[in-house]
Amino acid sequence: MSHVSISPTASALVGLDRARELLAPSDGRPLEAVSWVSAHVTASARTTHRTARRLGLNDETARAARSARHLLSITRLFEQAHAGDALAAGVDDAALHESVVASLDEHRRDEAALLDRIAALSPDGEAAVAAAYRRMLRRAPTRPHPHSPRRGWLGAASFAAHALIDHALDTMDGRHPLSRKAPVAGPPGRWGHYLLGG
Repeated sequence: MSHVSISPTASALVGLDRARELLAPSDGRPLEAVSWVSAHVTASARTTHRTARRLGLNDETARAARSARHLLSITRLFEQAHAGDALAAGVDDAALHESVVASLDEHRRDEAALLDRIAALSPDGEAAVAAAYRRMLRRAPTRPHPHSPRRGWLGAASFAAHALIDHALDTMDGRHPLSRKAPVAGPPGRWGHYLLGG
């Protein structure tokens, strides 16, 4: 089997691309799409945006950060609607789905433009950002937190706290949102027996 390589830019957008696949009518896994969007936005803020600001790309970074905040806000409503939250009971599902897809596409354009500018200013930087992004993506929060800080030590603390809580909730819900296939469940271990009352 031949190895297919993808560009660093495509590699640093994998979270958004996976979310877009999951929002397609043929796939239709909205809560998994929410997880990929959430993970992408937080991972990108800690990697791509940080590098872009260091390179002086403040306007481009601000544009991508604005579209990220909008995407997270609308994704939060989308999550509420699909999780049965009473606060989203009267929402038009079709219109909300279209809004999420449009916002995702807009943010992807902003992120791709930012990555292209990073590549133009620092060819080695693009590959480094993509590698850091992929590492951060698997550890990132899996639920939208649109009002959380994304920069500095507050951003780092928010990332760690939300990731810990979200991953614990995923485990309790039996969800594996950032994997292409769910792991096979094995027999419970010592803590599993304890929690099950064994």
